[in-house]
Amino acid sequence: MATPKYMAATASSAAKCRNKTPINKPKIGHPKWNASPKIDNPDGPIKPLPPMNNYRAKMDAPRKKHAEMLAKIKAHKQEALRLNTSYEARSPNEEKFEHKDGGGWICKDNNVYSSLPPMGNEKEYKRQYSTDEGVELGEGASGLVVQGWRRSDNKEVAIKTVNKSKVRNWGYVNGQLYPIEYCHLRMVDGCSRIANLLDAFDTGDEYIFILETMDSCDSLIDHLLCNDGTFEEPHCKLIFRQLVEAVEQCHNSGIFHRDIKILNILLEYDTDELKLIDFDTSELACNSPFRDNPGSDGYMSPEMYDSSKKYEGSPAAVYSMGVVLYDIIYCAKGWELIDKRQPMPKVSNDCLDLICKMTASRPEDRLPFDKILDHPWMQSN
Repeated sequence: MATPKYMAATASSAAKCRNKTPINKPKIGHPKWNASPKIDNPDGPIKPLPPMNNYRAKMDAPRKKHAEMLAKIKAHKQEALRLNTSYEARSPNEEKFEHKDGGGWICKDNNVYSSLPPMGNEKEYKRQYSTDEGVELGEGASGLVVQGWRRSDNKEVAIKTVNKSKVRNWGYVNGQLYPIEYCHLRMVDGCSRIANLLDAFDTGDEYIFILETMDSCDSLIDHLLCNDGTFEEPHCKLIFRQLVEAVEQCHNSGIFHRDIKILNILLEYDTDELKLIDFDTSELACNSPFRDNPGSDGYMSPEMYDSSKKYEGSPAAVYSMGVVLYDIIYCAKGWELIDKRQPMPKVSNDCLDLICKMTASRPEDRLPFDKILDHPWMQSN
């Protein structure tokens, strides 16, 4: 029987494969590893990466510190609001002041203000100045402030009228009683960060103070309201630095202002130039420690509420300034937010740290006045 063609073909193909001579292909060698020494890293040896939990700790540390300082500031705020409900006005140091018939207190040392110039009279006032009764610049506890002009050069001024019955503290000037505000404004005359007294007049029932003013200026609280409380941190630092300079000028002149608050701070709209005003409750630094508490709710330091103890003027001023810094940062008035619906701004840890240290409850724990400008927040650009 003949073999089928397809089987023959298959066998033939298989036979050919068996008899095929193998082809010797050249072997391709793998490249050898270069064992030459490594080039030195110009930046030094490469350090191994730290564990991931170290990065997490570094990221969480500022957040934790931020939360802790916010909690401290909240505690300071709650303490201030609690103390405001127990406010009780007290008399000044009995050993340095005597009570005046009809109200107020008189400094016993007659020689303190003896070198100050006396006031002018009503006739001189009307001859030198004119007022615009319709333009009020402000109103304080002791009088009204209106816009006016000096007739000689048409210089714009602020004219403050103080009723004699509302004067609380007095001083002797050449044997005659004058308000403490007049005496102390004369002592700080020439200070660049204080609204200086240009003239003063006694009209019989009232005292008239002629104060310098600035173009398009207003109180700091009005600036906050106009800007919707959106001051950036560098802007707040610029304002606060000028406040530190103003208070330092007062202290160098021997005066404690004792009523530092945003209502007593003027700010010029175009240049952000700052002026401190209202020395109605100011006192001589040499009379420190004090017993009275003439400040405003929210800005007085905790030790000023303790009627059994006296307090020093400088730590009390630091506390008030710390509250002012809180106010301009958070758009507040004496710890109280002006608009609670507005979102809270993001504040750096250094800024919060400065507020915490300036508003500490105990005066000995508070940042000293001469260390404020050395704080990291004040030193940073």
